Amino acid sequence: MFQKLKHLFAVINRNTHETAESKKNDITLKKIVSILLASVSLILSIINIITEKYLMMASTLLLMVAFAICALVLHFSKNRNIVQVIVSIVVVSVFSYYAVFGQNDGFAILWIVLIPAISTLFLSFRLGIVISSYFFLLLIVMFYTPVKDLLPAFTKVEGTPGYYDQFTIRFPVLYLASFVVSIFLNAQKIYYSKIAETNSLYDSLTNLKNRRYYTDYLQSIGLDKSIDKNMTILSIDINGLKSINDRFGHSCGDEAIIHTAEILRHVLGSQTDNIFRTGGDEYIVFFDDKDNNVSKIIDSINSSAAK
Repeated sequence: MFQKLKHLFAVINRNTHETAESKKNDITLKKIVSILLASVSLILSIINIITEKYLMMASTLLLMVAFAICALVLHFSKNRNIVQVIVSIVVVSVFSYYAVFGQNDGFAILWIVLIPAISTLFLSFRLGIVISSYFFLLLIVMFYTPVKDLLPAFTKVEGTPGYYDQFTIRFPVLYLASFVVSIFLNAQKIYYSKIAETNSLYDSLTNLKNRRYYTDYLQSIGLDKSIDKNMTILSIDINGLKSINDRFGHSCGDEAIIHTAEILRHVLGSQTDNIFRTGGDEYIVFFDDKDNNVSKIIDSINSSAAK
């Protein structure tokens, strides 16, 4: 069990290449979620106006504006970092206010149960865990320590009943359950997503980056204005691979393909990140040749292949 969890989080923490398609899908999902949350906040604002809950109205309007801004940022600039900052600040501020002051007769705090699911999905997985952990600690301090005697939410005055004793005992447990389930479900989602992404971007025989990764890499360097002018591109193939397959079988041909990949890794050393297997016996290599060593590298590849 422990080994499976260790493997799960090792894959989650693995840095994998994000394709243009997956980035576009993620931005679209976050934009849809932003619009939905802004719409829900607008409905709640209208309810708060009707019921004359003006402080709650101010908070829900703030949430509506924040999520609307997030949707606009995602639509026009595609900047997910700005969205994470906006959501983190607004959510932590507004929902902390709900918890500490017991707004809407104490019912506003119930929305905190949704934070683990929304934050781990809408924000990065790690940031979502941090924010969710903060709210869990806040609930523990508020409900299980003497600090509660100092908080406005526990002061029972006319029109403000405060939190009931049974609620203070049970609600942190409910939140913890929501927290654990959200982490598990999102961890599983990220795990299978990264496995699928890795399988679609890497060649299973040589473990080099494949043609799909190569195509996406070409798009990325085409958009990069600061690309190094010393970048050199080599196109490499294996002479006689068909003859090897015909005479000795495809297993020997596979060995030749794997051996060629190992030669390229060995010769290029620290610059192995940009070696692609783009076809049966075809390889493309990008590397920085600021020292004008391209002829030496080609000679090293040829001499290693001849051995």
